[in-house]
Amino acid sequence: MEQMYSKRFLDFEYLFQYRADDQESEPTHASIKEIYKYDYLFKYRPEYGRITGEELWFPVTLGYLQCLEGAKTVLDAGVGRGDFLDSIKPSYDTCGIEPSRVAIEKFHSNNDKIKNIFIQDLSGHFPSDSFDVVACLNVLEHVPSEDIDWALRSLAEVGKGYFIFSIENNTDIYEGWDGLQLNISVFPFDEWDGKLEAYFKIVRKTIIPDHHTCVYLLKKSNPVTKNEVTFNQPRFERLYLELLRTQVIAAWRQAYLEGYNSGMGDHRSYFYNKYIEDIGFYREVSRAKKIVEFAPGNGEFFEKFIRAELQKEFFFIDISESNLEYLKSKFSTLSNITYILNNQQQIPIAEADTVFSFLLCQSVPKSLWVEHLAQVYDMLGNGGSYFFQFAYHPDGAANDSIGDSIAGSQKYSADQMSSLVRRAGFQSVELTPPINLEPFNTDILWYLCKAIK
Repeated sequence: MEQMYSKRFLDFEYLFQYRADDQESEPTHASIKEIYKYDYLFKYRPEYGRITGEELWFPVTLGYLQCLEGAKTVLDAGVGRGDFLDSIKPSYDTCGIEPSRVAIEKFHSNNDKIKNIFIQDLSGHFPSDSFDVVACLNVLEHVPSEDIDWALRSLAEVGKGYFIFSIENNTDIYEGWDGLQLNISVFPFDEWDGKLEAYFKIVRKTIIPDHHTCVYLLKKSNPVTKNEVTFNQPRFERLYLELLRTQVIAAWRQAYLEGYNSGMGDHRSYFYNKYIEDIGFYREVSRAKKIVEFAPGNGEFFEKFIRAELQKEFFFIDISESNLEYLKSKFSTLSNITYILNNQQQIPIAEADTVFSFLLCQSVPKSLWVEHLAQVYDMLGNGGSYFFQFAYHPDGAANDSIGDSIAGSQKYSADQMSSLVRRAGFQSVELTPPINLEPFNTDILWYLCKAIK
């Protein structure tokens, strides 16, 4: 098998030499030296370049496009198999370019609107300001570093308004692609920001940590023609949160099916009692009439209150249907509990006195945690309180990674969390001193937070 692959590589390296010799005499761009890799992959690796829709960067890209109101013409610079182009054809007038001759012959032989050219050669084939939107998806990291400026300049020239780029920053060398190094220009995203800002204004960017990808929405710095396309940012925010929420819920439910175990041990006996008493939660519960818990687990924290104070209303909110069924069975003789499946719909609770969550904050992507704080604020009555626990480590941070959320790795400093809570509208924020759970052999610190509306 290895010998066959070696022979294939030699065939394509020979093809590269033929293509290089076939160029005109003036200097050509460096990408010509890389194209044999993609000719090889498109011919011998049918899974290469396939977009399944499960990668968050792809629906984020579509979300940006759908929120560009007035956009009619789209250029896809680096079509590959054509999955993106096929998905938008019903709604837009589309064109594309693809430098791999094999990809053209295999996937686009009957489509004369897809040209076999490199990004660097765009200006020789399309007039300036030809397209409302130019998309370049997971392509720029394949361009040799000495050609990136050339490629960006070419993209900027043919577009007249908005640009959507997705860029990976991982090295992308693994056995599935026969050890080929495909991402040859790997830079931190802040460095990509600088390169892009030479030609574009960054309207918004969405980092997808799980896939080491950033999706950029860009606008031409100095448009020659009037830009009649507008970006509906509020609509994109809604689409993005819906998308992220859908994927997070699906990931958590799959984790439960697979026997999820956080590996974090049982911290409850260390958080409860003293710390919760010091921050005043038991006093809040004793005078509350309507009490809410997100992600209640087996319900043991509120169990004694539920059984002792039948006049109070308790609400358990969870994304796990099976856990809610378990809780219904456990408390089947009690009528003071309402069970709510957190399935993206608005939660029907208003004027709650107090809300509680434990081990939730570090298991939720940052954007959804910010949304959650606003949601809790809305369900509380005036003077109502939200008590929750969050984790901190100086080497940690919070992001929108679904993987980090499932692992419970979202981290916030006390100042960061206080700022987010106040931004959600809460008037008062109280934190316990940092809690060090030494018996669990960890240097992570935890806080309990009391936020008052």
